[in-house]
Amino acid sequence: MNSQWKHTLGLMIVLTLALAACSGGAATESPTEAPTSEPEVIDPSVSVSDQDATGGTVTIDFIYATDPSWIVIHADNEGSPGAVIGHAAVAVGDNSEVVVEIDLSMATPVLYAMLHLDAGTVGEYEFPGDDAPVRVGDSIVNVPFNIEM
Repeated sequence: MNSQWKHTLGLMIVLTLALAACSGGAATESPTEAPTSEPEVIDPSVSVSDQDATGGTVTIDFIYATDPSWIVIHADNEGSPGAVIGHAAVAVGDNSEVVVEIDLSMATPVLYAMLHLDAGTVGEYEFPGDDAPVRVGDSIVNVPFNIEM
């Protein structure tokens, strides 16, 4: 056998062995289970900016509610939420640019945007009563903001 044939034969043997090694046994992979993780829990929240309320409304920038709710505007009472001067319904999930009509005659330079549940008769604001303030831990979801009147 000449050297070219030996070289070709050797090459063919190497290729045959390589192919046999690649396809020789059915490689089985055990199925992997997707990692399970808890869904991210998002707490109810309110975000509001200082604003001009001379038109008799205030706009709440963003509200996230986990249940049907109300955004309730309270006047200031010596540094705490006082009388309710307006409210608007809030849907479950993200709510942006929520406009709330307020009673300007009762407004104070500092107001509070407080989230309340709509737990009683749906669509009817009942506070005091069933529509209690929303809590995250021990804190009421309540944000003070300044207005110009």
